[in-house]
Amino acid sequence: GAQNLSADSALCRVRCMDGSQYVIPCGLKCQLLETNDALKNAPSVLTEKPRTDGYLAIVSPKLKDFKGEINKLDSQDTVTTDPV
Repeated sequence: GAQNLSADSALCRVRCMDGSQYVIPCGLKCQLLETNDALKNAPSVLTEKPRTDGYLAIVSPKLKDFKGEINKLDSQDTVTTDPV
């Protein structure tokens, strides 16, 4: 029972020590397979180990959409977020 997400669906909300908050969008049309619940207890892992333990979620585009969604991600120059 994976949850369907659109590119602008929120994966998470990051709250910084200075009080600022950021919503991290999914970025592609996909299915949410898993969230990293370990970040709730150790949020510093997000910056300390971003390529291993600091992942936000595991997502997968539907097979029929896979190539197109990956191409969209590859073509994006920058990602911008607005504080909440």
